[in-house]
Amino acid sequence: MFGLGIYLADLSSKSNQYSKCQQHESTSCKVCEKKLFLCRALIGDPYFTKVAMRYAKEPPINKDSVIALSRKDVPDSAVEYREYIFYDKDVVYPEYVISYQLK
Repeated sequence: MFGLGIYLADLSSKSNQYSKCQQHESTSCKVCEKKLFLCRALIGDPYFTKVAMRYAKEPPINKDSVIALSRKDVPDSAVEYREYIFYDKDVVYPEYVISYQLK
């Protein structure tokens, strides 16, 4: 929705939507262990948006990252939950791997 980037979220439930178990290829599997990264990222001076930027390969000029505002922030936003998009892999550091199982 925001081009070729590294997508982070501040809600684990949002990240879980993209975390599939290896055995069943399901995001809602309650049998298998799943994994998420807990990352640190340098947001810098972000560009805030409520609209999709489908073909983006970098943030807008003079911006360092993109923050997609949630519908809680802006009712007519393109996304339900806030997303953080980074186009430079060097500003995102995966600090922990969290293993979990849905109940």
